[in-house]
Amino acid sequence: MHIDDGFTLIACCADIPIALISIIYRELPAPLSTTTEAFIDIIEVRPEFRRMGIARQLVERACKEAANTNSHQLRGWSSADKIEALPMWKELGFTMCPATIYPHGQEVKGYYFAKLL
Repeated sequence: MHIDDGFTLIACCADIPIALISIIYRELPAPLSTTTEAFIDIIEVRPEFRRMGIARQLVERACKEAANTNSHQLRGWSSADKIEALPMWKELGFTMCPATIYPHGQEVKGYYFAKLL
C-alpha cells in the first residue's frame, strides 16, 4: 500500500475488505520531468464481488483524488489475460495501447491505459 508516495482505497462489505486500488505518484522521465502522474500499482476485486461496479467506483474515486494533487494523468498496465476489464477502461474514458514488457526476461503481452485528469 502507498502512504507517503500515493494512496490506497479499500472497499469493504460488512467490514470485510473486498477490493482495493493502490496509486503511486511518479514523475515522468525527461523532458517531462516536471509532470507527475498517478499510476495504478494494483487494482483487485475479490472474485465473488466482481461485475458489480466496485472496480469502476474505485477508479472514479482514484481519478478525483489524483486530480486534486495536480497529477497529469491516471495510468496503469494490465496483462492481456485480464480482458474482462477492457470494457470498463473504455467506458471510463481511458485510452489503451497494446504493449509487450519483459520482466525478468519473460515476455508478457498486455496494454497500458491512461486518462488525462
